Amino acid sequence: MIDLEYLLRKFKPNEDYELDGARHNTHTPWRGRLAYLNIIFRPADSEVQEQKIDPVGLPDQVRDFYHRYNGAHLFNGCFSIYGFFPFVHLYDRKNFRKSYPFNIERGNEQCGIAIKDSPIVLVGSYEGDRSGVVVDKKTGVVRCSVGEDLSAIRTVWPSFESWLEEEIERLSEYFDEYGNQLVDSVPVLPGRTYRGR
Repeated sequence: MIDLEYLLRKFKPNEDYELDGARHNTHTPWRGRLAYLNIIFRPADSEVQEQKIDPVGLPDQVRDFYHRYNGAHLFNGCFSIYGFFPFVHLYDRKNFRKSYPFNIERGNEQCGIAIKDSPIVLVGSYEGDRSGVVVDKKTGVVRCSVGEDLSAIRTVWPSFESWLEEEIERLSEYFDEYGNQLVDSVPVLPGRTYRGR
């Protein structure tokens, strides 16, 4: 089972807080007054789990992830895992500390993916060119697109878990334990090509 806290254990708490199910970890003031290296969202409520998430037909690893979390923004937004919104929600634009995951249903809709009926589901994206992260529902294979063109494949991983483990390990190298960036420009996008395992 995926444990984001364990995978991100390198990073020290710094003014961490939780607000309405969003855990803000490792304050990075050099990036902005309200910036945090990682924001992890608690799982959606049982109504959303039963009526929105379960009917999508996600592979076991992805479904298990959504039982534990409802998305994340990692490494100052280098990449994000999308989340499911409640049936009724309002943005609190007066509270700048409040955070939301990117909406998985809206993201799939914008890409022309019928989230419940399609053989794939868009679960995340990378900063910069919005390269999409798509999971094959039948095989569990994860693909990263070239930009928003989901037919152009940049990289492939054999599973959702391997994607998260490899990408968190790769991007962790570009930050110290306090979230300070160690390189001028973080190579956000994955660069390896899939050769099978």
